[in-house]
This record gives sequence, C-alpha cells and structure tokens, in this order.
Amino acid sequence: CNCNPEGATNLVCDQSTGRCPCRTRIRGKKCDLCPLGHFNFPRCKACNCNTAGSHSFMCNELTGECPCKDKIAGRQCDRCLWGFFNFPDCWWCDCDPLTTKDEICDNTGSCVCKDNFQGHRCQKCMTGYYGFPLCITCNCNVQGSESQSCDQASGKCTCKKNVIGWKCDMCAKDLVSFPACTKCNCDPGGTVVLPGQSKVGSASVLGQSCMCKMNVQGTLCDRCRFGYFNFSAENPSGCTTCGCSTRGTMAAMRGC
Repeated sequence: CNCNPEGATNLVCDQSTGRCPCRTRIRGKKCDLCPLGHFNFPRCKACNCNTAGSHSFMCNELTGECPCKDKIAGRQCDRCLWGFFNFPDCWWCDCDPLTTKDEICDNTGSCVCKDNFQGHRCQKCMTGYYGFPLCITCNCNVQGSESQSCDQASGKCTCKKNVIGWKCDMCAKDLVSFPACTKCNCDPGGTVVLPGQSKVGSASVLGQSCMCKMNVQGTLCDRCRFGYFNFSAENPSGCTTCGCSTRGTMAAMRGC
C-alpha cells in the first residue's frame, strides 16, 4: 500500500483501489499531500496567496510560492516587482539610473536618491549644490550669504546686505572689514583715486583695507611713511621725501 504514516490513519489501503485512509483534510492516494491551499507536507501551512496579486489561492506544494500576476512578486504575491510601486496596480518607478539608488522608489513613487540629489525622480540637486546632474557644492560663505543654497544653474550665492562676490565672500565697493562690511573712512588725501571716483568722494578700497598712495601708510592712509613729510591731498604720492643727507644723519634717524 505504501501509505504515508504521517498522513494516513493506518497503513491498510483499499484492496481494490489501493487508496489509503487519510487523516482529516490530507489528500492523495498515499495520504502524502496537504489540503488545497496549503504546502509543506506533513507540517502543512496555509499558502495565504494575496487575492489581488495572485492568479490562484493555491501555491507550489513544496515551496509555497503563489502564482503571481504580471509585475507582482513575493512568495504570497503581495508586493510589486523591483522597480515598480503602488501594489497591486504596480506602476513603473521610472527612476533615473544616474541619480537614484538601484532605480527603486517608495510606495508613493518617489525615487530613492543618491547623495546630493532630491526630487520625486531625483531630478534636481539638493540644497547646497548646483549644476544638475553633476551637483557641485555651492560653498557659499557662511558669514556673507543668506543661506547655503545657491542658484541651481549658475551656482551664485545669495549675499547679505553690503556683501558681494560669487560666494558672498567680500565687501561691496567702498566697504571694509568683511563680514561686518562697514564704511572704510579712508582719508581721501592719502588714498589712490581710481577712474570713475572723485577726490571728494569715498576713498578706494583694496581687499579689506584702504589703497594708500605711494608715500602714505596707515589703516586709513592718513600719515606719511617714514622718511617722508608734508602730507597733502594735492601730492600724487601723498607725501614729500625728507631728503636728509645720508652723510649728516644717522641711518636710523633719516626721517624728518
């Protein structure tokens, strides 16, 4: 008879058909099959195939794999295939392989972005980066810019008041002491006058300090250099050389 001892009530089969007497819900001529909708004989488990995702409530009697519909995956056919979302309709994620991780998306269809990218399809740079798809860091000056974000196309940062520069890292014209950027108050008589400026107007600024005439010194360009005298706004060099004789004065005392 070869009745399965775990599935049959006894090992004696029908003399004419050879069918064994099975336990409740056990199937098969030899009593070696689980009930319909179950697998893993003799420790039978329910298939639990998802009705929305599978073609049938029955599964493979050995593995328990349910017969899934198109674009459906999982032993119980209860999720979308890799790269699809919105079970059980399962739409294509359509994620850009250059900007997304493994071209997958979440349950809303939003792609899982690589570093420095954002957006529903990872189609733009994260805040603080620009130049999609390269997405280069903005590097906006923390002290001089309104935020760490910049123009997505050009990379130009948004500067605070009185601050200029692509990265907002310098003071506006005629201002000094970044990032405070206050009026320079350079002495007009001792500073160089650039084209477009008047002697009466504010003095020229070079970097973070006043731009002194050749023979002038000081933060505000308001005094003569050693060895010069007669500070004058009319003098192109700012001051006149002392002209002390090298033969009659000590080397350290040639000022006047």
